[in-house]
Amino acid sequence: MSARRVVLAAVLLSSLLIGAGVLGFGARQRVTVGAIYIGPIGDYGWSYVAHRDLTYLDAKHDWLEYIYAEAVPFPMAEGVIRDFIDKGATAIIAHSFGYKGVVEMLAEEFPHVKFHYPGGFDTLSNVATYYWNEYEVRYLTGILSGLMTQTNVLGFVGAHPILRLIWGVNAYILGVREVNPDAKVHVIFAGAWYDPPREKEIAHALIDLGADFITYHTDSPAAGIAAEARGVYAFGKALDLRPFAPKAAVTTALLDWTSLFEHLLIGVRDGTWETGVFDWGMAKGTVKMAPLGDMVPAELRARIESLAQDIREGRLVVPRIDAPLW
Repeated sequence: MSARRVVLAAVLLSSLLIGAGVLGFGARQRVTVGAIYIGPIGDYGWSYVAHRDLTYLDAKHDWLEYIYAEAVPFPMAEGVIRDFIDKGATAIIAHSFGYKGVVEMLAEEFPHVKFHYPGGFDTLSNVATYYWNEYEVRYLTGILSGLMTQTNVLGFVGAHPILRLIWGVNAYILGVREVNPDAKVHVIFAGAWYDPPREKEIAHALIDLGADFITYHTDSPAAGIAAEARGVYAFGKALDLRPFAPKAAVTTALLDWTSLFEHLLIGVRDGTWETGVFDWGMAKGTVKMAPLGDMVPAELRARIESLAQDIREGRLVVPRIDAPLW
């Protein structure tokens, strides 16, 4: 082979290797993401869904490695996150608002790491915050409750009265009042994100007050299970309630982090990551409404599904109301 042909062959081989990512030039950067959860990944709610979606992305992308720690109390978070970074993590998902302080502290020490926490409004150059606009579905379930209640008493089990949770309660009450101003919504907070016995206790207390619909914003389906046991209806949160309470479940505000987390992690991989407040809702598929149960009359079902489509396509905007309406 002539010298010219050897050079041309070498150039061609190098181009193929670069295109395939075998050589360093143009190769995809591997990303290790470390996720830390306040509850167990078996809570069948907040932590479960995030773990499910990151596990899916880990299997989907050969450039991604996913490591995690579950049931991590706030005082232990710093050590866990430091361990992730020692293992090579360049992305951290600290999946509770309560981790915000430690995230902001560590972000200054590790500027090459991209940090993420949920439910906030404050960002740094390497800290972003994210959330799901579940209040969009809460508004629809408020309409359902207001039109279907037989007692005009409705119950809402909350975790903590933080602003974003208040938006959801208020959206629910707004939907109720639009169709049934005589209905009363009772709201009780558990003081914890994940405390199934306490969540059940509150649900039973609300049913004792006469509530025939139970909504919850906590990290387990315990309140919905209590509603099933008492023969009243319930609306789920994050994970479909039907497997846990098939007779009680009217619908669920479903949570799917896949697209949002993928967007953030591809940015880390490609070096295009930008900080921001990522509030994604029905329009982006992060929030979905589960199929309506058979207890919903056909005419009302059509009305709710039409309103849901209006929200997804931007014709209907559910307001964020800060001051409690209850």
